[in-house]
Amino acid sequence: KYSDHVFVQSEQMKKDIQAEGFDARCMTAIPMGIDMDAFDLEGKTRPASDIRKARIVYLGTLSKTRRMDFIIKVFAKVIKKIPDAKLYLIGKGDTEEDIEILVNEAQKFGILESIIFTGFIDRSDALKIVNSAEVCLSPFYPTPVLNSTSPTKLIEYMAMGKPVVANDHPEQKFVIEKSGAGICVPYREAEFAEAIIYLLKHPSICEKMGTVGKKWVLQHRTYPLIANTVECVYYNTIDRVL
Repeated sequence: KYSDHVFVQSEQMKKDIQAEGFDARCMTAIPMGIDMDAFDLEGKTRPASDIRKARIVYLGTLSKTRRMDFIIKVFAKVIKKIPDAKLYLIGKGDTEEDIEILVNEAQKFGILESIIFTGFIDRSDALKIVNSAEVCLSPFYPTPVLNSTSPTKLIEYMAMGKPVVANDHPEQKFVIEKSGAGICVPYREAEFAEAIIYLLKHPSICEKMGTVGKKWVLQHRTYPLIANTVECVYYNTIDRVL
């Protein structure tokens, strides 16, 4: 409360802190961004030797606190309509139990052979897998804590020209609506699966979403742009206080 200015991570976090009595005029949302140079990968499409046409990718934590079994249940619905679909889960949990939960869930649905658990891998290798995806996923279990976040994975997917299926988390909904880079649905298995199936069956729409998404990131979420915003706030705050 004694701060002259507060940087928050998202507009939702700004609202949350405002509700605690802090003046919104003295807060600036600084969301997650990316260094585009790190995403300028050679080969924007999948190698010709890879004939699979339904690669779905999730990049991020597999912690059970994030309810990642949601993705397994969603994929079980997808594979009924698109039998050759493949799901790549890039990341690890907090404990081995986190992965065991997901493996057991996949076995229950009989889809374990269609899921690749990469574990924790080098960032460049992870991005190569993302680069080969048709559709990328960004589910966020709806809780007050997670609602205030600014998901990095969403911006990374878009930077690589990938269409995204995300749930209506405040920041994700804003980005998807502004950019047109994907489909935002309620956090429900059926709707999430339907969105994935739709995109897999409409590659031209995927391509368009990927193009506009990357353009939006270049215009709004690169580190130089974000740094300029921070610098301006510093100068304005210093001028006002001094």
